[in-house]
Formats: sequence, C-alpha cells, structure tokens
Amino acid sequence: MSLADKLRSFLAVADADEEEYYEGESREDVAPSFFSRKQATTESPEVDSRESKNGEFNLAGEDKYSGRFKTRIRIMEPRLYSEVRDIADVILADESVVLNFRRMDKDQAKKVIDFLMGITYAVRGDIQRIGDDIFLCTPDGIEIEGSELQALKNSDLTD
Repeated sequence: MSLADKLRSFLAVADADEEEYYEGESREDVAPSFFSRKQATTESPEVDSRESKNGEFNLAGEDKYSGRFKTRIRIMEPRLYSEVRDIADVILADESVVLNFRRMDKDQAKKVIDFLMGITYAVRGDIQRIGDDIFLCTPDGIEIEGSELQALKNSDLTD
C-alpha cells in the first residue's frame, strides 16, 4: 500500500454503508457515529409572486443554478401619501420598486415622487419613469437602460 493510500485510509471518514451492524438490528436502532456523514438536504427554490393585501407583488426567488438570491423587485400601487414610508423602507433595504400611481391624485403622486427622489439620492440609487404613471426606483448598483426612457422623462407628471 502506498503512502497516499495509507494516509487516505487513516484520515478517511467511514461511510454509513461501511458501518458494521448485526442482522437482528435495524439500521435505525444504531446510534449515529460522531464521524458518520450527514445527509445533505436540498430544497427546491420557491418563487413567491402572490399579491399581498396592500397591493404589493413580490417577485423573488433563489437561483437554483448558482445558489444566490435573485434581485428582488416589488410592485406597489400606492393610494395615499402616507404609504410613502413603506416604499422608502423597501428602497432602503436595497430592493427595487415599481410604482403604479394610476389610483393616486396627481398632486399627491408628485409629492411621493419628490420624497422618493430624496430617498434614492441618499442610497445613490435612481428613479426613472417607465410608463404612464409608472416609476421604477432602484438602489445603488442597478442601472436602468432603454431608448424609450428619454421620451418618457419629458411627461407632465415629472415637470
């Protein structure tokens, strides 16, 4: 036996299949050894895209190939100015938010956008209009690109 084989056999952890047990005993009756290997459990990633009671959507899940979490984007449809704190908390948690202001008064929507511009500036993020009454707020590290964004910037809601 070579030196590498001796070293490997000396340091090797006994497999569960190689453990000795009597035929009268079931394998469940044998207490697990300190050196026995643990079974790895894998869970399939779950993606939660259900709507919550306040109109938020959560589109996030674990990437099953890389083991990392995907970027989380929340979709919110505020109706009152008082909901701006919830939106700010999401941005401060380094998550992106798509905001739909179709159910909010234009004056209140402008106030919310002004407040969120300060929040996104504080976290070095960005806020962009991506549609009629729809805005995207992103934290630092996420870049928004698109040829249609310039045309949307010159609308009446951001004036």
